[in-house]
Amino acid sequence: MLLNNVELKFTAIDKPNDDGKYQTAFFVNNSKDENALIKLIDDCWENDKGQFNKAPKSLAYKEYNNPEDPNDKHNGKTVFNASQNAESADGKYQFKVDVYDSSANLIDKDKVPSIGWGTIANINVTTYCWTFKKDKGVKLNLEAVQIIDLVEYGGANPFEPSEGGYKAPTNPFTQPTEKQQDIGV
Repeated sequence: MLLNNVELKFTAIDKPNDDGKYQTAFFVNNSKDENALIKLIDDCWENDKGQFNKAPKSLAYKEYNNPEDPNDKHNGKTVFNASQNAESADGKYQFKVDVYDSSANLIDKDKVPSIGWGTIANINVTTYCWTFKKDKGVKLNLEAVQIIDLVEYGGANPFEPSEGGYKAPTNPFTQPTEKQQDIGV
């Protein structure tokens, strides 16, 4: 299912996380698409559960609540989780999540940016009903991501310049010369 203009959070798309998975949580910004995705997941569960009489271990969505910030604009919204293993359990097969820019150009795997919370993207997911030992559930398999409006992790300087005080020495080899400054280099 292709979902447009979702808001990503907690991503590991540029490289697998510590569990060996590409993953993202996301909010769907369109109630029609959100309802369609919930129905797709719920139908997958209903069709697969059979005689299983316990609650599912996971349905790939839940209500989001941030206990540290009661004013968080996402509180009460549905958050979805999608992931893709980086390799098969036996290690024979490698998997990846294709990442595209806003012009639909495939980004080289080693050039995928660090995609941060608040990035707006189009994503392609499929449902996967799973059984493991005595548990069952539904997973969203992350197939591809198209970055529409990137917010990168890190890199933001929280400080404003302060008058006086310590100033780090500059490296003369990385600073433009007066002549370069005059011509705008």
